[in-house]
Amino acid sequence: MKINLFFVFLFELLHFVAAYSCEGDESAAIEAMNVLQVPYEKYNTDPVCAFDNSTVVELSDKTWDHVIESGKWFVQLTAEGCANCTLGELLFNDLSHAFHEKYPDVHFARVYLSSSLELSVRLLISRIPSYYFIDNQNFYRVSPQVLPKNKAIALYEKDGFKSMKKEQGFFSVNGPLKSFYWVFGKALALYGHLSQKYTPLGMNVAIFGISAYIMYRSSKKAKQKQAAAAAAAAAKKK
Repeated sequence: MKINLFFVFLFELLHFVAAYSCEGDESAAIEAMNVLQVPYEKYNTDPVCAFDNSTVVELSDKTWDHVIESGKWFVQLTAEGCANCTLGELLFNDLSHAFHEKYPDVHFARVYLSSSLELSVRLLISRIPSYYFIDNQNFYRVSPQVLPKNKAIALYEKDGFKSMKKEQGFFSVNGPLKSFYWVFGKALALYGHLSQKYTPLGMNVAIFGISAYIMYRSSKKAKQKQAAAAAAAAAKKK
């Protein structure tokens, strides 16, 4: 219990100091770093920029598809209340400022999975924090060890993160099961929302029915597209 309260305190402090911009009070930012026990000199991190998240867009289940549809995005998937996540946020903020100056076409985004259950399923998140570099819908998993800005910039200048593991194959984020992940993520998010209002049995029945309906509609649309494509191909042959 004491450990949980300690991390709550750290995150409250983190969001309080985030009011400082990169031109803010460096001594206050350094003091906060020391309280959080973050070795900013080891990571060559600017303490002030580390607490400034103005160059990071916060995304959620509702906004993800509308934003991450084109362009280059470096995305952090994290949660509140863990030590590694605190360090990850600070390094990610600092990195976003470094990229903003050198490579403004690369956008930075953050997702808090505790309030975005759908994305935790769709993006196959098994550990936090996790990172994706997305280049026009091509997903690359980025290792947290790359996060300090010197390493990240050097790697991006070398090959644009293309040496990172690309998500491809049957079970990947962009694979044939993408629609299934989407449906299951929707169901999980809805289940979490309804769990605050209704009994478990009622929720299970409702979720099953809704999931079955969504899958039926998705399958029906896919068949309609296939039929339209077949008809178009037949018309061309004539």
